[in-house]
Amino acid sequence: MKSGNTAGVLRTFPDLKKEDWFIGMEGGDYIYSFEGNYIFITDDIWSFNVIASEPVQELLVEKMSALKKSDHT
Repeated sequence: MKSGNTAGVLRTFPDLKKEDWFIGMEGGDYIYSFEGNYIFITDDIWSFNVIASEPVQELLVEKMSALKKSDHT
Protein backbone atom coordinates (compact mmCIF):
# COMPACT_ATOMS: atom_id res chain seq x y z
CA MET A 1 0.00 0.00 0.00
CA LYS A 2 1.40 3.38 -0.94
CA SER A 3 1.93 6.02 1.71
CA GLY A 4 -0.99 8.40 1.91
CA ASN A 5 -3.59 5.69 1.23
CA THR A 6 -4.47 5.52 4.91
CA ALA A 7 -7.32 8.01 4.49
CA GLY A 8 -8.86 5.90 1.70
CA VAL A 9 -8.80 2.78 3.84
CA LEU A 10 -10.07 4.58 6.91
CA ARG A 11 -13.03 6.05 5.01
CA THR A 12 -14.31 2.47 4.62
CA PHE A 13 -14.78 2.44 8.42
CA PRO A 14 -17.40 5.10 9.24
CA ASP A 15 -17.13 4.26 12.97
CA LEU A 16 -13.34 4.64 13.08
CA LYS A 17 -12.53 7.57 15.36
CA LYS A 18 -9.19 9.36 15.37
CA GLU A 19 -8.05 9.78 18.97
CA ASP A 20 -6.41 12.97 20.23
CA TRP A 21 -3.55 11.40 22.13
CA PHE A 22 -0.23 13.20 22.19
CA ILE A 23 2.36 10.83 23.59
CA GLY A 24 5.42 11.95 21.68
CA MET A 25 4.32 10.43 18.40
CA GLU A 26 5.71 11.76 15.15
CA GLY A 27 3.65 13.06 12.25
CA GLY A 28 2.05 10.13 10.47
CA ASP A 29 1.53 8.18 13.72
CA TYR A 30 -2.10 7.99 14.78
CA ILE A 31 -4.28 6.12 17.24
CA TYR A 32 -7.82 5.27 16.16
CA SER A 33 -10.62 3.52 18.03
CA PHE A 34 -13.10 1.15 16.42
CA GLU A 35 -15.88 -0.64 18.31
CA GLY A 36 -13.96 -0.39 21.59
CA ASN A 37 -10.66 -1.48 20.04
CA TYR A 38 -7.61 0.69 19.53
CA ILE A 39 -5.49 0.73 16.40
CA PHE A 40 -2.06 2.31 16.09
CA ILE A 41 -1.27 3.33 12.50
CA THR A 42 2.00 4.69 11.18
CA ASP A 43 2.00 6.04 7.65
CA ASP A 44 5.09 7.66 6.18
CA ILE A 45 7.01 7.74 2.94
CA TRP A 46 8.72 4.42 3.68
CA SER A 47 6.03 2.24 5.23
CA PHE A 48 2.46 1.68 6.40
CA ASN A 49 2.11 -0.26 9.66
CA VAL A 50 -0.90 -1.25 11.74
CA ILE A 51 -0.75 -2.48 15.32
CA ALA A 52 -4.03 -3.89 16.61
CA SER A 53 -5.56 -7.03 18.04
CA GLU A 54 -5.93 -9.89 15.56
CA PRO A 55 -9.74 -9.53 15.08
CA VAL A 56 -9.35 -5.84 14.27
CA GLN A 57 -6.50 -6.59 11.86
CA GLU A 58 -8.72 -9.14 10.10
CA LEU A 59 -11.45 -6.49 9.66
CA LEU A 60 -8.89 -4.08 8.21
CA VAL A 61 -7.61 -6.73 5.79
CA GLU A 62 -11.16 -7.38 4.57
CA LYS A 63 -11.77 -3.67 3.99
CA MET A 64 -8.39 -3.10 2.31
CA SER A 65 -8.98 -6.11 0.02
CA ALA A 66 -12.40 -4.76 -0.95
CA LEU A 67 -10.88 -1.33 -1.60
CA LYS A 68 -8.14 -2.85 -3.77
CA LYS A 69 -10.69 -4.85 -5.79
CA SER A 70 -12.82 -1.76 -6.35
CA ASP A 71 -9.76 0.08 -7.74
CA HIS A 72 -9.31 -2.65 -10.38
CA THR A 73 -12.86 -2.73 -11.74
